[in-house]
Amino acid sequence: MIERAIRNIAATDVNAVIFGECGSGKEQIAKEIYRLSSRSQKPCTVIEAGGAALVGNHDPANLRSEVLNRMEGYFKKADGGTIIIKNVQLLNFEKQSVLYISRENIHQLVHSHCLEKQIAAVQ
Repeated sequence: MIERAIRNIAATDVNAVIFGECGSGKEQIAKEIYRLSSRSQKPCTVIEAGGAALVGNHDPANLRSEVLNRMEGYFKKADGGTIIIKNVQLLNFEKQSVLYISRENIHQLVHSHCLEKQIAAVQ
């Protein structure tokens, strides 16, 4: 069932958000979607959202903020390929907004997969 879903997603040109517990294989699924996609001959960049890659200040009034510049660098590196963003839930709202704006308005030819850890409440 998961293999069919991966093939179906890879055959499209949509962005994907993959949810799952730690260690459930989200990154492997994203890489398999990339491998089976029409973008497989273009670069694939993996970014750890909670790491230094997306750390920095973002001032919404400044269109050339540190975070936006860094994100744009990753999108340019992907050059029409794919970006896999791990642990996107670690980004605050402002940084998620910058990511969205960069993706939608500046680098529309880059395919992105956001991996998010599902948090389950235990009672």
